[in-house]
Amino acid sequence: MKFDIGICAYNEEKTIGKLLKSLLSENYQNELGKIIVVCSGCTDNTEEIVKKYAKKFSNIILIHEDKRYGKPSAINKMLSNIVASILIFIAGDNYPEKGSIDKLIGKFKDKNIQDNFTYLPGQCAMVSLLGMGECFFAISSSPTKKGYIEFSVMKLGKVTTALHELEPGDVVGVRGPYGNYFDVNDWKDKNLVFIGGAIGQAPLRSLINYVVDKRKDYRKLDIIYGARSSKDLSYKQEFDELEKRKDVNVHLSIDVKEDGWKKFVGFVPDNLLKVKPSPKNSVAITCGPPIMIKFVIQNLEKLGFTEDQIFTTLEMRMKCGIGKCGRCNIGNLYVCKDGPVFSYEQLKNIYGER
Repeated sequence: MKFDIGICAYNEEKTIGKLLKSLLSENYQNELGKIIVVCSGCTDNTEEIVKKYAKKFSNIILIHEDKRYGKPSAINKMLSNIVASILIFIAGDNYPEKGSIDKLIGKFKDKNIQDNFTYLPGQCAMVSLLGMGECFFAISSSPTKKGYIEFSVMKLGKVTTALHELEPGDVVGVRGPYGNYFDVNDWKDKNLVFIGGAIGQAPLRSLINYVVDKRKDYRKLDIIYGARSSKDLSYKQEFDELEKRKDVNVHLSIDVKEDGWKKFVGFVPDNLLKVKPSPKNSVAITCGPPIMIKFVIQNLEKLGFTEDQIFTTLEMRMKCGIGKCGRCNIGNLYVCKDGPVFSYEQLKNIYGER
């Protein structure tokens, strides 16, 4: 699995050479791509030392900042220069222990499974910890990124708390993928509108990244996403990068006004009406709190979207994943067998899902 390393440095002339030497001499189990060093306002010889290493090793990239703009600025510059799907951030005055970087990159124990595990956006998997239990999560990484899978986990109960307390190198169980998926092939050459709220953005992340990686296959992309406050927004750095693209339209919002926020203030359904996407040759995909989805669908219909143009995912209802426990049924459907992805046309007449 390929990874890049990002180093944030400020006046680290005593340590930066030793750090680079240590990183370059490591015998990684994974493939090292670039080492990106952001020197922020350095007044010593840090940059000169990095330049010497960069002359010898073509994978070392030096980025100069004339003053200290903070870690967010440095990380954004790193993300703009990475070639791998994983970036490992290291401070310029640290020395990682031997083997510690490989431990940060979780991988399947069975390499054959790692190389051949396949899924599509919208599918889910059961994540388990021995002695604690298991939980269903939407796979939030894109299948275009090979060798690993990602889950976005909110700390709520016993299992999710235990997952948050894991250390690099700990082992978790994964079974899946389960369920159907977003029909990315049928949606080719269409306009796509993504509408997410809070942690409900997690199931949409896989689809968004898939579509962005295959950008030429799709037309206009609008991403409408909001949360209660700016602190509650997920994937902030990813949205920062998406906002820089000219072929993706990002529309962020927060519910309540706060200092420094210059984007939309209000609920996601209201922002949808402000953006006013055209229903012509379009598909809308939404996920978030149930009350948000209810008003999003109402507003999509006001904009002219038909029931077969609106899709959502109900992965939060999935339990056993194999249609045996019966706890995920809605009407005559089982979310784990018939979903979790449904069109509004499928759901509108089911009791309790109007």
